Amino acid sequence: MRVIGCCTYPTSIPYRRRIEHDAHDFIQAVKGRPMNGYTGVPVRGVRRVIINNDLDRALEILAVLTYDIAEPPMPLYSPILVPIPNASSTMSSEPPRTNTQAQFIARQLAAGAEAIDLFRWREAMPSANSAGGTRDPGELYDALVVRSETRSRLQARRPYVLIDDVLTSGGHLQAVDAALENLVGRRAVIALVAGVSDDEHVEDPFAMRIREIADFVPRNKRGDW
Repeated sequence: MRVIGCCTYPTSIPYRRRIEHDAHDFIQAVKGRPMNGYTGVPVRGVRRVIINNDLDRALEILAVLTYDIAEPPMPLYSPILVPIPNASSTMSSEPPRTNTQAQFIARQLAAGAEAIDLFRWREAMPSANSAGGTRDPGELYDALVVRSETRSRLQARRPYVLIDDVLTSGGHLQAVDAALENLVGRRAVIALVAGVSDDEHVEDPFAMRIREIADFVPRNKRGDW
């Protein structure tokens, strides 16, 4: 699966430049988490500022950045955007922040784009980043459940796009991609993420980042959906 990200930020090494802090804080804002002060994001040659009192501005900016990286490499017509559920997203929880992220992106892409909050977790998952939760696609695949009220909105012929805030190992994307194939008979054409975490510095943290991750093939087809 091809994954395209709007920015890159280092995760296990010290930051060298302010722009690396900006990329990290941009991701915090996308997640709806408070930043240490404010951040600035280059958008079409203009530095756009995000403050803690208006974190949804990060989603507006993300939608523009996503449009710019998604449209030239791969024109998408009437895509269905499927958000990766956050760690705490269960059937009884509020919609995940990634669903709001997908809605902003869908409005920017237009051309019939639609966000569908399709998958949740059977029970709240420990955060892979802060609580040592699993990144194994097999375990994640088994933990997914489908919101039955969204089934009627699925159409097999339309392109599916996965939406997430950060790409680290890719396990969550792999699991949801396999679940999508199980459910509608096809995999996502692409995944769009706000940021890509890395163990090395990159020249331009806000340059488009492309990664290829292997498809996960589960042992058994899920029949409980």
